[in-house]
Amino acid sequence: APRSEMTDEEENLCFPTNYILSHQDHMKMALKVAPIWFISNYFYNLSLAYTTITSSTVLSSTGSVFTFIFSLTCGDEKFTCWKLLGVSLAFLGSIITSFHDASKSQSDE
Repeated sequence: APRSEMTDEEENLCFPTNYILSHQDHMKMALKVAPIWFISNYFYNLSLAYTTITSSTVLSSTGSVFTFIFSLTCGDEKFTCWKLLGVSLAFLGSIITSFHDASKSQSDE
């Protein structure tokens, strides 16, 4: 049901607003995420020495596609045709940009 049609009890179950994270909770989450974030940024910056900025950005942008696929397999995300269309368009855009970048680098040689 749309949010406007929900009762207060249903809305509180779906959209909890009374849960506040403590500083300790924030630190625990940060300690789990920060190493992965630093490693991914290190390798992204390292990739700039071996490829063009365009190619590196395209590859970085495809991360959302893999996140979506992972969340589908874990059951956290529900599959819809609109989401498939969005993921397909994002991936198609990455492919088109890659081909354009490859053809440009071949003509520069």
